[in-house]
Order: sequence, then C-alpha cells, then structure tokens
Amino acid sequence: FPPERNVRKIYAKSVGLFPFDFKFIDDRLYVAENLSEETTITPGAEIVSVNGFSADRLRQLLVIYFSGTGKEQKLFYAQEKFQEALFLALGFSESFELIVRGPNQGDTRNYTIAGRAVPESVQEEFGYELIDDVTILFTYNAFEDKEGRFSQFLEEMFTTAERQGVQSLIIDIRRNQGGASAFGDEMLSYLSHQSFAQFSRVDTLISDEIRKYFAGHVPAFISWFPVQYFHPCMRPRWQGETGETASVSFDEVEPGENSLRFAGEVYLLIGPGIMSSASLLAATLQKHKLATLVGAPTGGYATLYGNLIDVYLPNTGLKVWMPTGVVYGNST
Repeated sequence: FPPERNVRKIYAKSVGLFPFDFKFIDDRLYVAENLSEETTITPGAEIVSVNGFSADRLRQLLVIYFSGTGKEQKLFYAQEKFQEALFLALGFSESFELIVRGPNQGDTRNYTIAGRAVPESVQEEFGYELIDDVTILFTYNAFEDKEGRFSQFLEEMFTTAERQGVQSLIIDIRRNQGGASAFGDEMLSYLSHQSFAQFSRVDTLISDEIRKYFAGHVPAFISWFPVQYFHPCMRPRWQGETGETASVSFDEVEPGENSLRFAGEVYLLIGPGIMSSASLLAATLQKHKLATLVGAPTGGYATLYGNLIDVYLPNTGLKVWMPTGVVYGNST
C-alpha cells in the first residue's frame, strides 16, 4: 500500500471509491451494504463482475496485497479494505461497470455505477454499549491507546456493569490485529482473580535496530542512564552479540484486588481477522476458562512473530513492519 501520508492524496485523484461493502462466500462476491444511489441493487445480490473482472479474478488480484496465515485471513482483510485496494488492481475509475445477479432471481443485469467520495471515518480503538438490560458489548479493535484513556475506559465500563447488574459481557475482537499486550493484561485483571500470563518467553534476534527500538522506549529524563543494563527485559539484548538470540522469560501477572472484577458470563467473538496480541488474549481467555469463544478460527496463532519495528524503504517511503522475535503464548 502507498505510504500513509500519501494515501488521501492518491484517493483524492479518483472521482470515487467502489460504492459497496461486500462479502466473499465460497469465492463468490455478494453485496453486504449498498452505498451507491442505485437502489435496485439490494443486499444479498451477487456481483458477477466489476469492470470486466470476474469475482473470482478480483479475489485472486486482491489477496496478493494482504499478508496472513491462510486464505481466510487474507480474504477477511481484502473485504475490510476492498474499496481502498481495488484501485491498486484496476486503477482509477470515474465509474464502475457491474454485472449483478439479484438475490431472488437467476438473471443478470448490467449497471454503470458512479463511485463515492472517500469517507472521513476513523475506527475507534475501543468502545462499549448496553445492548439490553443485562448485556454489555465491548468492541475492542486495537491494543492501542493513543489518547491515554484505556484505564479510565475500563473503570467506567465495569462500573456501569456493576451498577446496571450486567450478567453478560461480549468482547468483540474480530477486527483486532493486536498491538501492546499490556492492554490485554489490564483488561484481564477485571476478569480473573488468579494469576495469568499471556506469554511465557520472547526470543529476540539481537541487532542494532532492535537495540535502537528498545532504547526509544526509555523516558527522556533517564535516557542518559544506562538503563538497558539493569532492566531485566533489555539487559540480554545488550549483553549478547549481534546475530545471537536473546531469550527473556516472563512471570505470571498477579491481578491483585479489584472491587469491579466481573463475575458474569464472558463471551469472546473471534474470527480470521485476529492476529498478534489479539491472538494472545484469545488463547489466554480460553486456557484459563475466563470466556466462551464464539465465531471462526483466529487468523493468527498464540505463538507468533512479534516485537515489530518500522522500517522505511529509502526510495519509495513504503513502511515495512519487521518482526524481530518470537513470542511464546498459550498454544494448545
């Protein structure tokens, strides 16, 4: 994909994006939501082709833009980012030529559909809502906290659960591609009174890049101090030789006292879009029987490549996420 800073400029050159949300089912393409002005195309209609490309050919073209552990994960990401990725496969288009088969009939019909404007939507990292008197839906899209409000958010959500007498908590991580696992530990402290660990060991390949990455997490006011030689997680990465593997073991987390600890039923919604720290969380909840897992198999595994660092290619500016270690989670 283009560098993030240029994405909106590139989209602005196009008259519009593909005006449908869709879903691949058995390698066929179906309308999930119609965002165009053509009201005769209803959800459930099959898109036979787009600009002369069959649905099967589009699937083959789009999945090459996405990484993943298998076909289902790549298809999930292709669906999530279809509108953004389509221009990479087909180029810019003022309109889209469609052949559509209706959901209740076998005949097909040709359409010329104008594109839609690039939306300004921003996906929130987390949020919750009461979906009935006794059930909370916690949507958890990323293990990130750009505004520093996750701790306050958790306290507010579980305070609401206690005050409302909530009996069921549904945690939806189907679109969560991970991030900092510490956020998972913080959430687990509201669900478990027993010790837990999302991973037991991390093996890291020692390099100048990984040392620079870990040094960048040291607060500025103590950056002058050689903290890397004293911190148990950082010391092995400085004492070893470049090219060697540094292995760091981790103790279980003791959740401590928590007056807001949730005692009701917990359900975790999972699917092929899950990877990295989201997979660690799912495996931990399963191992300790803290939640019932509902959905499709996760795309990522509980033991995984991690400690990603950003590498920018010098000529194109493209950002590459480079894993530098292996995280040993609660694999079964």
